Amino acid sequence: MSGFDPETDIVFLDICMPVLTGMEVARKLRESNYASVIIFVTNMLQYAVEGYSVQASDFIVKPASAVSVNRIMDRVLSQLDRSEQKTVMLKDSSSGEITTLKVGDIYFIEINRHRITWHTRLGNFVDWGSMNAVQEQLPSKTFARCHVSYLVNLNHVKGTKKDVVLVGGESLPVSRSYKSAFYAELATYIGEAR
Repeated sequence: MSGFDPETDIVFLDICMPVLTGMEVARKLRESNYASVIIFVTNMLQYAVEGYSVQASDFIVKPASAVSVNRIMDRVLSQLDRSEQKTVMLKDSSSGEITTLKVGDIYFIEINRHRITWHTRLGNFVDWGSMNAVQEQLPSKTFARCHVSYLVNLNHVKGTKKDVVLVGGESLPVSRSYKSAFYAELATYIGEAR
């Protein structure tokens, strides 16, 4: 979505806005793979359920009290501090360049015979190593294995269908051996984010 800075951490949207509704703006942001935290400001609570479809973090009900705004901001800022600002360093095997990635920019990590591909908001980076070593670098509450070859940033999950998880514009398989643990970790993550 043009005119929107992908480095923005939090977006506040009113449901009732001229031209596009806040819900339409949120959908366009998510379709463009923006991972910013979305908080709706509204007096129309009937949109709360629809807000989950665009991964809204919360709603501020108008007229807003300082207590409710402070509670929501404390929770959101705590969540951003824990995972989004953590960084990892890797050496790209093709260019030899060392790159520092913000954890919040990582969609998922793929491994194939010790060749690790980091799928990120900034593009793909290739490294060598083991998935266990990668997992040790990343926040365990934010990343989960859906398959022996894939480690997913739960913050970027757009949805699930049968044995597939949608993340970073890709459909990744959820294998039978990881299925129950992955869906349990995803449910816990969503529950803690609300």
